[in-house]
Amino acid sequence: MSTKDQLLYSALHGTAMRYAAERRSLDESIEELREIADGRNDILAGLIFAQRTVTKGGNAPARKEREPRTSRG
Repeated sequence: MSTKDQLLYSALHGTAMRYAAERRSLDESIEELREIADGRNDILAGLIFAQRTVTKGGNAPARKEREPRTSRG
């Protein structure tokens, strides 16, 4: 991603987080985020995918469980 894209992604992310904290209407929030994205649906889709992965476990890679350490001796 270029710096311009990263700035847009950050702006969208911050706005989405603020809207969520304010418990705003989902439909209105999505519409406003689309306006901010200004046709960059690829970045908006990436933001939505990333958020779902973080908040719901989505398609995040599974975490390996560590083996318990045993004492050597």
